[in-house]
Amino acid sequence: MTDSRSGTLVRAALAILAVGACRPQQPGSPKAADPIASEPHRLPTGAVLDPAGRSSPVGPMPLAMLPAPEGDRVLLAMNGYRDEGLQVFQPSTGKVLQTLPQPAGFLGIAFDSRGTRLYASGGNQDVVYRYDWKAGAATLADSIVLAAKAPRRPGTRYPAGLALSRDDRYLYVAENLADSLAVVELESGQVVQRLPAG
Repeated sequence: MTDSRSGTLVRAALAILAVGACRPQQPGSPKAADPIASEPHRLPTGAVLDPAGRSSPVGPMPLAMLPAPEGDRVLLAMNGYRDEGLQVFQPSTGKVLQTLPQPAGFLGIAFDSRGTRLYASGGNQDVVYRYDWKAGAATLADSIVLAAKAPRRPGTRYPAGLALSRDDRYLYVAENLADSLAVVELESGQVVQRLPAG
């Protein structure tokens, strides 16, 4: 067999295989529109989840969870591309009881030892939001400014993880972009010390 004839046969065989592999999906089938949405519990990465319990819809990208002091609710830190803030979720019913929008949020949520104050990281706003916690619900009280931020510019500190001192006098804030740990005196709301952390 000559090289030109065998090359023609190979190209013809490849063309037939390619056409056979391109079978159209039935019109209107979910797989044709979105192959990821057609299979239950499939992540955008392609991994398939097999949950041990029931799933409940919550806000986008809940990167942190914290049990509420009463024990019957969970706080979720929403860190999505659209909605950011906190949600109060009740596992026994699978329902979101309260949504607290914030201009920005990232990872950190913490309660004081009495369970009456809740703190939440403010992401690229360079603040920590302080909430009053009463009867299983939160109300925004104020915010603690970690660094002055220019209007329409991203933050320079980007608070992430939060922890309180045992006596609730100080809030420790991991400043993600600054590679530092800010120590905030809660009575004054001022940063009293910064420690290098990176």
